[in-house]
Amino acid sequence: MVGTISPRRRIIIMGITVAFLIVTLAGLAGAAFSVSGEGSAAGAVVDVKPLTVVEGKVAETGEVLPGGTGDVKMTIRNPNVFAVEVVVSQNGDITTDQPSCDPEWFTFTAPTDPFAIGGGESLQVELADALALSLDADNGCSDAAVSIPVAVTGTQIVAPAQCVDDGYEPNDLPPGSSLGAVDRSSPLGPIEAFRCPMNDDYYEVTALDSDSGACIPGIDSEDFTLTIEVTVADVIDGQIGFMVGRAGSFTPTLDEVVLSSDARATLETSWTGSCGVDDSRDFWLRVTGNPGGEAASAAGSYTMHFSVQEVD
Repeated sequence: MVGTISPRRRIIIMGITVAFLIVTLAGLAGAAFSVSGEGSAAGAVVDVKPLTVVEGKVAETGEVLPGGTGDVKMTIRNPNVFAVEVVVSQNGDITTDQPSCDPEWFTFTAPTDPFAIGGGESLQVELADALALSLDADNGCSDAAVSIPVAVTGTQIVAPAQCVDDGYEPNDLPPGSSLGAVDRSSPLGPIEAFRCPMNDDYYEVTALDSDSGACIPGIDSEDFTLTIEVTVADVIDGQIGFMVGRAGSFTPTLDEVVLSSDARATLETSWTGSCGVDDSRDFWLRVTGNPGGEAASAAGSYTMHFSVQEVD
């Protein structure tokens, strides 16, 4: 198990998704993005989906006056299972819906730094003073709608080679690494691994139905609980999250926890079966960084134990 972190490598696999920021100058509240365009991929081994801008607006605090600026907010969603580094840029000329409002009076300043977004996560970005209005602007722009074409380009973030040596890589995509089966008489663990920055870990485990014969087939029911005990040691740059779902999807998420350094927690998922019927189930476990945060950059070592409780 190696916990050394080195500079990450990047492979461009995402094309451009175009969004249009529609801004109304009456206080600039209620403006929105709409997204069009298709993503493209080269050399990818999974279905690559385009990034989307699901929400965009200019901050409601104050109006953009001639000679002034306004903050622009947007929420970018990465629907892929892998993390991406995102660059936002202007992708064409600004236009307005009023002939008397010269689009040359407007300037959009795109951010110079990229943003990191984890797989399946969204990131709210606020661009301070990104929309500027010239001193030359007059009343012809009152209540005008301004369209700003924006390109959102994603680059997959690939984990450092030093981080693939924990014995379970490659497991960056579901179903990930198969851990085998667990039942009430045979717990599984400890599983020791390391999560690299911008590199989620996925695991698959089977919870077996070990029918004891103490129930009446076709009449009695059986209750099962899969318990996953997780322990995190030192975490670099944030927190590490664990979530469990049925094999095939994390929607809905059956249970999840978020841990900082030197912390321990338990995930559980329960189901009811029938005596005499094989009620074994397959589950996925995802280990992610900074759940709900601005980046999935957290890294650190963790340990997992799996067990099944079965009541006939």
